[in-house]
Amino acid sequence: MLDVSHNNHKLNFEQQARQVGFQQFIQTLFRTLLITPLGWVLIFALSFGVAPLEKLIFWTFLFFISLIAILFCLNHLVKKTT
Repeated sequence: MLDVSHNNHKLNFEQQARQVGFQQFIQTLFRTLLITPLGWVLIFALSFGVAPLEKLIFWTFLFFISLIAILFCLNHLVKKTT
């Protein structure tokens, strides 16, 4: 006869391990994305005077809006999985 309780315990453990791994991935990605504006400031400073100012401001604004949207979605995922 098959030991069904052992298989269920193993599946439950695997599911919990995947959930914890996913939560850790999301939290790490969230922290990484929080420091990306520092890179944007560096790129802006290096490009200032070389590229047109309007395009630099547009590029920075576009990436800032994208970052806010991504961080909002990641925050929603973290709250949903906990």
